[in-house]
Amino acid sequence: MNFVKNGKRKRKKKKTDSEKNRRRTRRMKKKKEKKNQERVEKVRKEREEKERADQEQFRQETLTAEKEVAERIEARREKIRKERQEKEQQEQQEWAEIEKLEQSKQTDQAEKQRKRLQEIQQKREKQEKDEEDAFRKPVSYTHLTLPTI
Repeated sequence: MNFVKNGKRKRKKKKTDSEKNRRRTRRMKKKKEKKNQERVEKVRKEREEKERADQEQFRQETLTAEKEVAERIEARREKIRKERQEKEQQEQQEWAEIEKLEQSKQTDQAEKQRKRLQEIQQKREKQEKDEEDAFRKPVSYTHLTLPTI
């Protein structure tokens, strides 16, 4: 074929076999590079998706564990409340007995009952304070937040 350059006609040089081979090789290399890049991108996306799924699963497991801990704590608190109510009812009954004894002129027995009941109240107050302090202590959730491999 002829083409014009600077007003002069020149003939296009024929490509040699080695030139054709070099160009074909370059094209093949480009295709291979493109395929490799596509594979790398695909693997990267798969890894990201798997990592997101793992993170979501870990978050769900952590939430579940935290809910279970909160439920156990609440159940324990409820049990403590019930025990306190029972003890208070028992103390009220004992105070009623003390009043009856005092009214029936049995002061020695009433005084012994009063002292015993005061000791019980002091013990209960100390126990309640200790239980409240136990709920206020910091708790480590490290075992829940460490990654599992």
